[in-house]
Amino acid sequence: MSLHESAPVVWTPLGLPIPNRLNIVLVLTVSAAAIGMLTWVSHVGSWWAALGIAVLFSYLMLTNYALLHDATHETLHDDRRANRALGFIAGLWFPVPFSMIHFTHRSHHRFNRTDAEMFDCYYPTDNRFLKYFQWFSILGGLFWPLVPIGALLITFFPRSIRTRLFSSASPSRGLYYMARIPDGVVRRTRLETIAMIIVWSLMWWLLAWRWEMVLLCYACFAVNWSTRQYITHAFTPRDVVDGAFNLRHFRWMDWLLLHGPWDLNHHRHPDVSWYHLPSLGEGDVPRRHYISQYLRQWRGPVPADTPGPTPIRDELLEDLQDLE
Repeated sequence: MSLHESAPVVWTPLGLPIPNRLNIVLVLTVSAAAIGMLTWVSHVGSWWAALGIAVLFSYLMLTNYALLHDATHETLHDDRRANRALGFIAGLWFPVPFSMIHFTHRSHHRFNRTDAEMFDCYYPTDNRFLKYFQWFSILGGLFWPLVPIGALLITFFPRSIRTRLFSSASPSRGLYYMARIPDGVVRRTRLETIAMIIVWSLMWWLLAWRWEMVLLCYACFAVNWSTRQYITHAFTPRDVVDGAFNLRHFRWMDWLLLHGPWDLNHHRHPDVSWYHLPSLGEGDVPRRHYISQYLRQWRGPVPADTPGPTPIRDELLEDLQDLE
């Protein structure tokens, strides 16, 4: 069976309810807090005070991303239109168009621990300098800017970007998935991006936001978010589904991240709301502590001692093309 013909994984539905009302309250509360903090930071007179607000903002945005992440799995609300609306609102503050991340996040669940997402390991034939640069760029915060920049490129230069990706990408690489974004997704992404620009422009004008203070807030968020993006996958087995950890964290951080440290449970049951992840149990892999796993990442990449798994075929592409 070739990489492109790998069979899809059949997830077993658990039928656990989505906390619709709680998620609505969380999305609206986080959005109001984000507006308030960006306004507050734009009118303080001290850079030290601004830095403190920016750090708090970065943690607020971690919760926002957790909500956005659930929306990509359509587990933020059981009504599809409501889920998309809530996803758009959460995407405003990342910022990223919901339609784009809804499509591309599926790439992660397809290619997890394959060579396309092997950032923590290297083969003897790999360029060690580039591997280390890539790894520490992720830990240092440079991953986040690629998301909004990529959204703008796909929005305003969709066909040329996709053509280049398609012509050079292998079916075994995540870029191949990006290259096949359907025209309907691109159109929705373009409309959402324009809507986001309008909303941000109105906020900027009405609330007198200062660009350097907003940039400070998102610089803190970039580091706080990027440095955590691979923590549950680093040094895990080379398995698309089981290549993740359930990590132990402080209770308040576990709730702030909306049980994000329970990532093995999420990969085994991606259709389950964040609310129920701990109730699925600790699994058959001992839970490492979040902080020790984080510190271990700073030792750098390690030699790969096993081959990568075969990517999972995802039927989302066909489903979206059927909606064209």
